[in-house]
Amino acid sequence: MVGRVIGFFCIAILLWYTLQLGLVRYFDADELAYLHWAHNVFIGSRPYYDFYFYVPSGFLYVLAPLFIFVQGADILTVSRIFAFVVQVGIVVSLIAVYKRWRGSWFGLLAAIVFLFLPLPKDKFLEVRPDNLVMFVGLIAMICQIGWMEKNTKNLAFWAGIYYGLSLIILPKIMPQIIVACLVALFFRRHLGTFVIGLVVPLVGFFLFQVGIAKNMGEISTLWYSLTTLPFEVNKIAQQFPMQPDLFFYPNSTYYGVGGWSLGLIANHGIWIIGLLMGSVGLVTSYRPKDFLISGTMFLYILTFMYGYPLRHAQYLIPIAVFVSLYVADGVEHVWNHVKAHAIYRGLFLGLCVVSVFFGWRIFLTVHVPKLSWTNAEDRRIITKSQSLISKNAYVLDLIGATIYFRDPYYVCCLPYGQHVPYLSRPLPVFDASLVGKDVKFYYEGRLNRLRTIPSSAQEYIHYHGIVKLE
Repeated sequence: MVGRVIGFFCIAILLWYTLQLGLVRYFDADELAYLHWAHNVFIGSRPYYDFYFYVPSGFLYVLAPLFIFVQGADILTVSRIFAFVVQVGIVVSLIAVYKRWRGSWFGLLAAIVFLFLPLPKDKFLEVRPDNLVMFVGLIAMICQIGWMEKNTKNLAFWAGIYYGLSLIILPKIMPQIIVACLVALFFRRHLGTFVIGLVVPLVGFFLFQVGIAKNMGEISTLWYSLTTLPFEVNKIAQQFPMQPDLFFYPNSTYYGVGGWSLGLIANHGIWIIGLLMGSVGLVTSYRPKDFLISGTMFLYILTFMYGYPLRHAQYLIPIAVFVSLYVADGVEHVWNHVKAHAIYRGLFLGLCVVSVFFGWRIFLTVHVPKLSWTNAEDRRIITKSQSLISKNAYVLDLIGATIYFRDPYYVCCLPYGQHVPYLSRPLPVFDASLVGKDVKFYYEGRLNRLRTIPSSAQEYIHYHGIVKLE
């Protein structure tokens, strides 16, 4: 009982500090893009048809209602609170998965490790579908383990439903769904119910998108956007190769300070322990739920290493979740071996106290420097643009940072000039798209996105005197 109280207390403290950082931290370009696309949905624009989009749009429809409650720069605060709520959901789900899996409360340790782990902690703060899909995927896993343990038809259906919903949020969940389906095939009971649950959200999503199309040409665009376009876009990896170990080298963005810091060393130690325990778990899995967890972890690893052309830090999110589970599993194994011996038990508990003390010190060395990397500039540009530009105007925002204005061109918020050589369908003509829209401003942000769009578009901007918003 005392251990649980201490565990919940540590989780509460870590969550509080996480929230404080999330509210002040600068916004990644992806976050601003998602907020802008979600606002497009809020005002009635349609993904794929009215603006360029190449993943399932479920996340945009989840974000869009946030604009009911706030306008202006306050959307940054509200969206980060939303991201925090999702992270709390992951924490609770981690504890629940571990309780279903091992039947103990060592899942509290998994949650603590998850909240401490420097890489990719910052990505869990962000407004991106990767976190929401992980949360939904963990709920599906909880349902699936319960279905297999209790042979419950209802849980089989809900496991399928949540897996289906996760796919329309982000297809990166596919490795987990593949393993879940293999386990379901092996288990067999209520397999049909599970499949029905899985298919229902996918069919519903597709019918909805077809229903809002205006003609057969738009349906063709929908199909192309969801099937062929993602693979074409990812061919830009040929220009920007990213090695799997890129973020495990000294990096102040994730570890707070440069060089081989204590944060980096602690991070690597946790990852190594989690991966080793996961490897043991994979070769010793003798129950369906064991393979569900270990198989999912390793298919995520294999997909990260060999399946993704671009390996951004957010692609480590699902692996980090399972690393946290297996670190807790390793500690519980040690505890089960020493708890019967008073001396060893005392040494174990003493080591836990020392680990908490040093872990807290390391957490602060990673956390505190990041509090100075604020979103003041992101707020400033929203406030300035709204004071300078009329509400219904068109703004050529190459980042999405102004959020609220209409897009004069089909593609927004992406370095789409890098995609163009690989696209089998030509994009709309830039010059013709802007005719009659009286575009007076463009915004390229700190990423200098102007240079990442086609040269013809850059020439049009300069020739027509479109002013840079700064």
